[in-house]
Amino acid sequence: MNKSEFENRVQMSVTANEYAAIEEVYMNSDLDKDDFCKMWVKMNQSRVNKAKDEAKAQAKEAAKREALYEIINRDWSNLFERNAAAHLTKQQRLLLDEVGINLMEHRYSIPYFKTVSTIIYEIKEYLKVA
Repeated sequence: MNKSEFENRVQMSVTANEYAAIEEVYMNSDLDKDDFCKMWVKMNQSRVNKAKDEAKAQAKEAAKREALYEIINRDWSNLFERNAAAHLTKQQRLLLDEVGINLMEHRYSIPYFKTVSTIIYEIKEYLKVA
């Protein structure tokens, strides 16, 4: 069994040094690949669960970033200085709220919807692509 086979079976990554130790134990056991990996997962359950949780969080953040890129890459040519909220879907408005981008601003204590250009600027700041 090689490192990639092991990682595919246990659904997490290990360092080269770690795998060298794992391989040594595997080679000295009489278990087949699948049984050995199942045993390893049982023995390292909390670590495997943590790795799975981290992978889910990374996938969720990647999906958020992709949705934000879709917003800024949309054709806004005729709407650039218009009210952004009126031209975003409910899902997009919820996403912006989730990442801390408010669609409202206050000028002289009067609430206004931010313009499309302002929202795009704030999204780029969040994505660190400005």
